[in-house]
Amino acid sequence: MENIPNIDPKKMALINEFKKMAAGKSSSEMLPLLLAISRKSQSMGLNFTSEETRIIIDSMMSEASPAQKQQINMMLSLMNQSHPNK
Repeated sequence: MENIPNIDPKKMALINEFKKMAAGKSSSEMLPLLLAISRKSQSMGLNFTSEETRIIIDSMMSEASPAQKQQINMMLSLMNQSHPNK
């Protein structure tokens, strides 16, 4: 994933860290990684806006294979079930 325009470099570093850790992982393996990155971002005082999150997901999807896209969609579905108000 290339740098996303207008995003805080600290946020971009977390995104790249997640991408590196998630490479080759199944959706069930990615969820704990995503939660760990989320906790790390909160501890750093960083919050991703809805727009930033959408850009990140779109970027991940554009680089993903069909199998990875399916895993990302499954992970997003699980996250939406966990946080229905977001």
